[in-house]
Amino acid sequence: MNLTSDAERTLTTELQLERIPCRGARSFAMANLGTGVKGEGLARLQQTLRKEQGLTLIEIIVVLIILSMLYVFLTGGIFSQGDRAKIQINKMRMDGLKGKVNQYRFQFNSLPPSLTALTGCEGANNQQCVAVASAEDVKDAWGTPFRYQITPGGRTYTVTSFGADTQQGGEGANGDATITGP
Repeated sequence: MNLTSDAERTLTTELQLERIPCRGARSFAMANLGTGVKGEGLARLQQTLRKEQGLTLIEIIVVLIILSMLYVFLTGGIFSQGDRAKIQINKMRMDGLKGKVNQYRFQFNSLPPSLTALTGCEGANNQQCVAVASAEDVKDAWGTPFRYQITPGGRTYTVTSFGADTQQGGEGANGDATITGP
């Protein structure tokens, strides 16, 4: 072969590169720092070393911010759906309770003195009494008893749920819900 010594060294180095087991470019570079790799082989080695650099701290932080925003977006929708479902359940329970108060009113010709009268025979004046509601029927979707008030004159009533926080006022799941009857 008529190769110059530089070309011959480059070819020999390239052949050696192909035979070396894959230990990573950094390990190879450290092992062969003083072996005289020149020209194109050195450029390729430097390019390989540049490719093997890891992610910067800023890139990692950006990825974490994106992932956290995605997490908040996805889980926020899930939790708000649960709150909306409880609000709907609460409205259905209140409508059912209104029907049970009306049933009591037709049975005894008066409004019940309290919601516990619906679950037993309180205020029935020893008449034949059949409970028109269970203990769960007089509680809101969060397990808190409804607030029941008979208006002055005894002709109408209000049933109120103070929501998840059991405090007056609020929005969303913490908001108040009120029905009036009959």
